[in-house]
Amino acid sequence: MKFVLFQRGGQEKMNERFSGRKSKSEKSRTDFDYLDRVTDEEIDQAIKDDPDTLTLDDCDMTQLRVVYPQKRVPISLRMEPEVLNWYRTHYTHYQTQINAVLKAFKEASESR
Repeated sequence: MKFVLFQRGGQEKMNERFSGRKSKSEKSRTDFDYLDRVTDEEIDQAIKDDPDTLTLDDCDMTQLRVVYPQKRVPISLRMEPEVLNWYRTHYTHYQTQINAVLKAFKEASESR
């Protein structure tokens, strides 16, 4: 069974043209031949043998609850052009990244 998670509001629409930054000269390090021939049993055994594997059996599910993200508030913010351009260049969802940086700063300041 396949599960797909999306942020509230559903999947975002993509541009018609390719929007990624993958280098054409970058060769994939994925061994596709191995992936074609490995069996489900071998994958299951590899998961069991991996000491870093955390399965749902290891989790206490009795205290789980659904947490919805807070609705964002639109604001107007004056920002230096080079800072804004840097975020726009490095992040597709630059506003989300700026929000994450500000939130991390807030949380770090509260813990002092």
